[in-house]
Amino acid sequence: MPDTQPDVYGYITHIKYTAKNGSKSSAVVAVKSLEDVVSTYKDASVRIDEHTLMENEVGEKLDIGQLREGHQIQAWFEGEVQEKAPVLGYAKAVRISP
Repeated sequence: MPDTQPDVYGYITHIKYTAKNGSKSSAVVAVKSLEDVVSTYKDASVRIDEHTLMENEVGEKLDIGQLREGHQIQAWFEGEVQEKAPVLGYAKAVRISP
C-alpha cells in the first residue's frame, strides 16, 4: 500500500462491473468524498481491475467482488487522471473499510 495521502478518500456510492465476459474482474466505482478528510480529489470515478492492489484496513487482500456500496475507500491513482467532475482515474491501490 502506498505511504502517501490517498488521491481520493470517501465511500462507494455505485459499482459498475465492466468486464466484457460478465465476470467481476474490472469495475468503475463512484466515490463520494468524506467531509473533513484530506485527499487530492473530492468525488471520483475509480477504475479497478485485477492488477489493482486491494486490501482491507488490516492488510488482508480483497477482490473486486467483495466491494459493496457504502464501503469506505481510499484510492491511489496511477497514470493520467481525467480532470472533469468527477475525476476519473485508474487505481493502482485501494484500501477498503466496511
